[in-house]
Amino acid sequence: MLRRCYNTTFQSKQPTYVGCSVHSDWLSFSSFKSWFDANYTPGYYLDKDLLLFGNKQYSPNTCIFVPEWLNNFITDSAASRGSYLIGASWHKGSGKFISRCCNPQTGKTECLGYFVFENDAHQKWKERKREHIELLRVELDAIDTRLYPALKKRYM
Repeated sequence: MLRRCYNTTFQSKQPTYVGCSVHSDWLSFSSFKSWFDANYTPGYYLDKDLLLFGNKQYSPNTCIFVPEWLNNFITDSAASRGSYLIGASWHKGSGKFISRCCNPQTGKTECLGYFVFENDAHQKWKERKREHIELLRVELDAIDTRLYPALKKRYM
């Protein structure tokens, strides 16, 4: 967490962490350790922006531990997708935009169709994300009841 926020060498390789910070309470290890012990689930990952989209601060009010599949579900892969809207990429063979979404239940990428317009491909991706969220509501609520409403809001 500290390396992600304050190590410029790390940030040069992972630029999404530029501008991130750690709440002053967590700069004390004992304070972070208390929160960690009360919230950690073995095998889960610390996430700072799932509950509050775009959040740049690690803090007791914004962080949550989540399983890997959920962490992957919300990753936008900005570095690998290029300049296109999330969920949309150019398909050279068809001369159209293709929309794809990873299914969190199967781990497989689903092709959602081909579109003349980039925004249409992006909107189809958002629609599929909302469908996944509905299908996963019970699982999300079992992890933390704040997840379902946060994800619904994220993909509106």
